[in-house]
Parts: sequence; structure tokens; C-alpha cells
Amino acid sequence: MTTRKISLNIDSDLANARLVGLATRGLCQLTDLDSNAIAQTELGVVEAVNDIISRAYQGQLGHEVSIDVELSSQELTIQITDTGASFDPSILEQADVDPTQSDPDSWSPDLQWLAILKNTMDEVDYYAVGGVNTLCLRKCIEARRTS
Repeated sequence: MTTRKISLNIDSDLANARLVGLATRGLCQLTDLDSNAIAQTELGVVEAVNDIISRAYQGQLGHEVSIDVELSSQELTIQITDTGASFDPSILEQADVDPTQSDPDSWSPDLQWLAILKNTMDEVDYYAVGGVNTLCLRKCIEARRTS
């Protein structure tokens, strides 16, 4: 399979997160991911975009969110960039974020998005350089292929 790439630039409107999710779903349907893995990936991407709009831009319209999606035979990589408020990358390692808890209402409200990402993606990274924040999500494909 050749590597496929798409780039999307959206306004910081929560309604646009769904569009990003649908584009991600479309790319995932080109793989052997099962329907559950595709739905989880879509959920993770939508949750990430929602968090960026809500947290980094405080829900204000008129700010750009850029999404670069790359699909290879081994993995799906989604890089989401913004220029809003950054967060401390150490929260990615916080022990109290347990995505295996059966009661999402018990998760810290400020970290629910992170618990969802950790539960739906194989890898979550974040960095901020020069006023640009990048959230990188990875979903392995090869290990999830059906027989």
C-alpha cells in the first residue's frame, strides 16, 4: 500500500470536529481495521479536535486548527496543530488517567479527553514549539488486521 496523505484546515468551530472525524473514518475504511477500531479512531480524533477548540481556543471561533493525516500499511498518523494555549506535556503520563475505568464520569473532567485518547489510540504525543502546539496520534494497523 502506498502512503496516503490528506491535510485539513478548519476553523475553531466544534461542528468542524465531526468533519475531521468523517475524513478519518474514510481513510480508515481503506485499511483492514475492523469496524470497532475504525469507530474508536474516529472518536479519538473528534475528541482531540474538540479539546483543542475548547481548551486551546476557549471555544472562540476564528482560529485555525490544522490536521495532517498519513496512512501507510503499518499505521495511521494524525498530527493536529494549533496556536492556542498550550498544556503541560507531562499530563500525558499522569497515573490518575485510567482509560480502563468502566465509569467515565469518575474521570477527572479536565482529563476526560486524554483518557479517551489513551483508550482509542496506540500512541499519543504532544509538543509545543515556537507558539505552535502539535498533538500526534498513532493507530497501528498491521497488528489489527483480520485473518
